[in-house]
Amino acid sequence: MRFQSACLLLPLGTVLLFLSSADAQCFSGTREECKDVDFIPGHNLGGEGLDITTLTRKGAYVFKMETTLNSNNNCTICKNIWTGMDEKVPLAIVDWRSLRRCKQSVTSKLYESSVSLASSTSNGVSNDWKVGLGVMPKPGFGMEVALSGSRSKLAEYAMGKAKTDKYSFSSQEVFCSYYRYRMKRTAELTPQFSTLLNSLPLHYNSVTKPQFWQLIDIYGTHYIREVQLGGRIREVTALKSCELTLDAVTNDEVKDCLGVEASVMAFGVQASSMYKKCTEVKKKRLSEHTFSDKFSEREVEVIGGGRDTDVSDLLFSSAHTRKVKIWMESLKTNPDIISYSLAPLHQLTRSQPKKNNLKKAITDYITERAIQHKCPSCPSGSFPSQREKCKCICIANPYMTDSCCPKERGLGQLTVGIVYGRGLWGDYITQTDGYVKVFFQRKEQRTGVINNNNNPNWNAHFNFGIVNILQDNNLRVEVWDADYGWDDDNLGTFTIQVQTTKGFQEEIKFLKHGSIKFNFKFQCIKGLKGSRCEEHSSQTV
Repeated sequence: MRFQSACLLLPLGTVLLFLSSADAQCFSGTREECKDVDFIPGHNLGGEGLDITTLTRKGAYVFKMETTLNSNNNCTICKNIWTGMDEKVPLAIVDWRSLRRCKQSVTSKLYESSVSLASSTSNGVSNDWKVGLGVMPKPGFGMEVALSGSRSKLAEYAMGKAKTDKYSFSSQEVFCSYYRYRMKRTAELTPQFSTLLNSLPLHYNSVTKPQFWQLIDIYGTHYIREVQLGGRIREVTALKSCELTLDAVTNDEVKDCLGVEASVMAFGVQASSMYKKCTEVKKKRLSEHTFSDKFSEREVEVIGGGRDTDVSDLLFSSAHTRKVKIWMESLKTNPDIISYSLAPLHQLTRSQPKKNNLKKAITDYITERAIQHKCPSCPSGSFPSQREKCKCICIANPYMTDSCCPKERGLGQLTVGIVYGRGLWGDYITQTDGYVKVFFQRKEQRTGVINNNNNPNWNAHFNFGIVNILQDNNLRVEVWDADYGWDDDNLGTFTIQVQTTKGFQEEIKFLKHGSIKFNFKFQCIKGLKGSRCEEHSSQTV
């Protein structure tokens, strides 16, 4: 389970990239001053409950996020460098800062399995969310496990695709970070959360479990302790692995070139060696189609920005450069969480028995909802990969890659049967000494000679192996009367065009004298379909 990444940057003159954060210019304001100013953008994004299995924020708060006045009736007011306004900070928040970190660039990553993509959806979590919880399930032989984000929108999308075909996934991402803050350890809990904590039973068992899970249903498994605010566009493209092989492009090429196209459409960037390379690949292998048009099975996730901003397919739709800039500007006043650290909810209760019981309940909840994907047995001719779980591999040969994908279109197995001849005539004095030659491409096969018989029964079968009928699909059959070799008589020749059959297709062909019955079977190798085996056929693993 691995991913590869690449980052395409704008020319230096057009990149806004300052890695240092600005020290907040803050002061203590009076009650009247606090009434006259707005909250800092995203003031209520911290302190919220979150379900780690879906990465869904629950909309229920564990801390009072609207309280600003301290015991002296003063509040903290800070200067926002992005809006130019004085804004108040909730009492539960400390270390608020305006950041100067906004890259006008596209970051591309490749995920080779649906589980690796599902695991990546928790990358916004900046700390180890498992600290303080019980033992979690781990991958075992023939088993993959995805815990955090295992039920997220992108994870469900990837898992759904994996049920229909062999897929890898390319992710293109743009993000901006404008603010950060963390929650005060002594922040006051909301009355609703305190009441629910206090009402928890002193014991955790099958009878009391629903009461603990009710709290989890409302508040999730964790609370957001620290945040970076801004916005992110992430577009995940599903790539049919074997279709890429048939088109003679690699996962990495598609990932890189999707990143190039996103950079062009979102930021107007064309000056790069990768852009030139992708243009050549597009001409040679995609018939001038763009990569984003050719590979268009896509799921879009947009975080942050004003509600009136059109965020549909921002990275891969033409004339969207202006829309991306508008979206990035809107993040200054309408940010969302792009990175955060978490703490499990049980840490907020002071009662040791309840703390331990809620810890067990949260651990059970995460374990039961984890994606424990039992790897299916590999199809005939393949075997489990030792490097990547739940992946079947093959021994590469001239027709198949080690990923069990056909190397080219048109490949199939050809078998020909010569059954009998009737009413043949090749000699004046004796009956026919008949035999048959079968030609396909450069290969010739022939039956034995049946002497002195105008109605021979050959019942011969010829296996031509795996052939490519797109190169030449003409099957030629010649019927002969044997004499001394150099003077054998041709009793008739015919040619048919080979296409796929459901089984053995029988035919009778009439010659100058008599007829011949034969049959043939042509079936696409795994991963191909259609009358000429030109089309990609889905493979589930």
